[in-house]
Amino acid sequence: MSTRQLHTFDLLVNDTTQRCYQAVRTQISIHPHETPELSITRVLAFAHCLNFSPTLSDDCLEEKNPTIYARESSGEYTLWAHVGELNKKTLKVIQHSSTPRVRFYFFTEAQIEIFCHLMRGSKRDWVSQYEFFAFDFALIKQITDEPLKRRNAIEVAFLDDVTYVTREKDCFQGSFVQLNMWKKYQESLMIEMSRKAPFKETMRGASVG
Repeated sequence: MSTRQLHTFDLLVNDTTQRCYQAVRTQISIHPHETPELSITRVLAFAHCLNFSPTLSDDCLEEKNPTIYARESSGEYTLWAHVGELNKKTLKVIQHSSTPRVRFYFFTEAQIEIFCHLMRGSKRDWVSQYEFFAFDFALIKQITDEPLKRRNAIEVAFLDDVTYVTREKDCFQGSFVQLNMWKKYQESLMIEMSRKAPFKETMRGASVG
């Protein structure tokens, strides 16, 4: 029977955008069904949230739990961060929370498209209260070409729209951008309309014939 594995990460973070420069050690519990891409993205997102004294959730696959969070002494969340694909149930939990800062981190285009699908029917921009970020999937794949060790040393630098990652002696870089999710949603609707237009013209021609 497969069990969770505990991995340690020694992080050296240089975030010029948020003015965060820290060295920190953290541990993550990796679920047997968790992909290496999700695991490393969780670590990078954690590094990006260091200004808020974050904690990595022990169960990132639990729908009602944040992937990364920070709390006040009273137990109230001050940060709720979700990494990866989102479903409707998790989104509802987030929408009904009073957490002052909510972040979403994606690492594939499909995850962004799924979020846009969850926004279907929206008439107003309710997502501007949240922060959305996207890692370059090619970067994530490169970092995880080598299996994660039980102990890992990683240097991360966030500079403008680029992330630089050094793992052991290997250096990688890729885009890391903040998304305007309402704009992404509008663009997804336009793409869908353009796809439907040729089909409507074909059906109209068939009925005339």
